[in-house]
Amino acid sequence: MQPVFEPDDYGDYESDSTNVNQIPTPGGMQQQPQSTPRPQHHSQPPPPPQQQGFASAPPDFGHQQPQQPMYASGMMQPSQMGQMPGPPMTQVSGMISQPTPYVSRSRIYAFVVDETGMPIELGSGRFAKAYLGEERWVESKTTLRRPVALKCLQRGVTGEDQMRFQMEKEILERVQGHPNIVELLGSGEGDSAGFIPPMIRERVENDFMILELLDMSLEERLKGARQKRRRDDLLAVPLRERIFRALEYIIPVATAVEFAHLVRDTCHRDIKPANILVKLADPNLRGSQMKIKLADFNVGKVADADLDVSMTRFQAVPGTLYFQSPEQETNTFELLVNCTQGSPEIEFFEDFYIDIYENDTFSLFNRNELYSIAAADRTRKKILLNRPFAEPSEINVRGRVQKSVGRPADIYSLGAVFYYLNSGAYANPKNLFDAFRKFVEYEKRDENNSIAAYVEHEYRTIQNMRA
Repeated sequence: MQPVFEPDDYGDYESDSTNVNQIPTPGGMQQQPQSTPRPQHHSQPPPPPQQQGFASAPPDFGHQQPQQPMYASGMMQPSQMGQMPGPPMTQVSGMISQPTPYVSRSRIYAFVVDETGMPIELGSGRFAKAYLGEERWVESKTTLRRPVALKCLQRGVTGEDQMRFQMEKEILERVQGHPNIVELLGSGEGDSAGFIPPMIRERVENDFMILELLDMSLEERLKGARQKRRRDDLLAVPLRERIFRALEYIIPVATAVEFAHLVRDTCHRDIKPANILVKLADPNLRGSQMKIKLADFNVGKVADADLDVSMTRFQAVPGTLYFQSPEQETNTFELLVNCTQGSPEIEFFEDFYIDIYENDTFSLFNRNELYSIAAADRTRKKILLNRPFAEPSEINVRGRVQKSVGRPADIYSLGAVFYYLNSGAYANPKNLFDAFRKFVEYEKRDENNSIAAYVEHEYRTIQNMRA
């Protein structure tokens, strides 16, 4: 007589259909399973402190009834399983259970709130706010938890800023894998209506990124905006030591930029102290070291022919005034040109020095045709296009050159940040660029357009001010 199994007889077994050894065989009570089933005991995590809590209770991960499996193309159907050699597969309630080559582990995230139910804000930017959150490992043996940063899109932002937030998610996923780039743990849009705490639902959207938590930005570190006791006053450090202190900040960022450029074909295009995050060393551990990570890729550019992920779809590339490259500051400029149909050469008339390089874009005003620039011959006053000019010939018309903002922009910003740190976080990098810019204003030779003449002029100005 075969034993009769009631539904309660399966209570001590996992209901995961991916493990055949966890389900008893009704027809063979004497058969020993390959591995002893171990019931899982889902203990409730200890309550959080009174000062901080969770905005919502974690979901119940109890036992659930197995779902009907779905079969992808190329997989055998249950009717074909009996034709396979080897031991028969176990069938329970009309479902075939078989081992799979993967495992799944769940993690849940929630806001950390104070005793009044208000989330703890970490910082705010142009279009997003960052709050303190917590990550829980559901299948953890020790109820593992760790703090994280939840970056949410603010309400009422423009369409351009919304696109920048979505683009940051995509680009940050592409550049993952380097120790000096901030780690992205996950992202989502409107996953759960109760995820955003009620106290801030009027401020932020249910559109978020989950990032690793660091202490502060480099800007806050230098200015003491977050913790004055942890301020790094570079101006008080002797110049010889200050250079090495600046290298501690800039070298990790340079390695992150190198990885993004050469491995991921991605440009950051907004490197500045506010986008460099710092994790201070633990003073109680001798082996602890400070961590520097590059973040905020919301104006980045991906060099992928099949994917247009960049801010160049707008008229100008956003940047920060004191650290942005010259091509970001002046992204487009006008020229008086002569165009000949069928010729790849464009003649221009300009006495001032014009930064025209490969990958820049040329077009005539009020025309939709765009031409990529291959090179510029400043001696002959010619712009070389990558294809012949296809429109009717025109003389003395206004042309437009739009600068390409790519890898050179990141290199310039790295140098600007390094100069800023070496000056003790005091000097303006743009003033240094403007000073050197004076030597390339005119392409013709001039005895007054030299470094010696510039220094002499500056000293004369100082003497006149003293008098």
